[in-house]
Amino acid sequence: MTLAAQRPSYALVPGWGKLPDGWSFVEATAVGVDSKDNVYVYNRGAHPVIIFDQNGKFLRSWGEGMTSRAHGIMIGPDDTVWLTDDGNHTIRQYTADGKLLLSIGDPDKPSTAHSGKPFNRPTHVALSPQTGDIYISDGYGNSRVHKYDPKGRLLFSWGEPGTDPGCFNIPHNIATDVRGSSTWPTGRTIASRCSTRRATTSTRSTTCTGRAPSMSTAATAGGSSWASSPRTSRSTQPCRTSAPV
Repeated sequence: MTLAAQRPSYALVPGWGKLPDGWSFVEATAVGVDSKDNVYVYNRGAHPVIIFDQNGKFLRSWGEGMTSRAHGIMIGPDDTVWLTDDGNHTIRQYTADGKLLLSIGDPDKPSTAHSGKPFNRPTHVALSPQTGDIYISDGYGNSRVHKYDPKGRLLFSWGEPGTDPGCFNIPHNIATDVRGSSTWPTGRTIASRCSTRRATTSTRSTTCTGRAPSMSTAATAGGSSWASSPRTSRSTQPCRTSAPV
């Protein structure tokens, strides 16, 4: 069987995700999926975190009055919810029902633009599955990745403006590999693979390789993939996977 034959095909599921009457995402910025296949839509409407079951049935919402400008969402291995708010320059960890567990960053107090100090409009979070360390892409007003320990204490940062390996051009999304040995930040024009070992003050010595355009946000659960686009409330849709032909 060829590689092309092994690839699943995708098809839009029309009408998925019915909101309560009068509700709108306004801009759906990111999607997360928990261990029960519930789908969390982080959005810029009046109800920032809206949760559906896999079939699109509305379950609940939370986050009202708690978010300045929704940007990134990540569901941890323990089903806690990590929200990145680039409007008030914070990253916060919540329980699945919206109880605040951890807050990183000074609300409404951005660092100097491109100073390297956290945060100036951070964008996304990734967790190491092995250590629980927290990696934060930062972001629209900075050109850095910051590493924190599981208690939210800053360990080190790396990056600087640019498009060379080790540099970041608006770091946007970030992920770790299954061992937590590498991070994968993406930006407007470049995608890099970076070692998670301690970086030095010179970004040229960090091991970041690779470049390719990438600006998508997606999550997978079971046999479905989920993607969001901030520009339309109808774009947060599952695409069912079919068996390889």
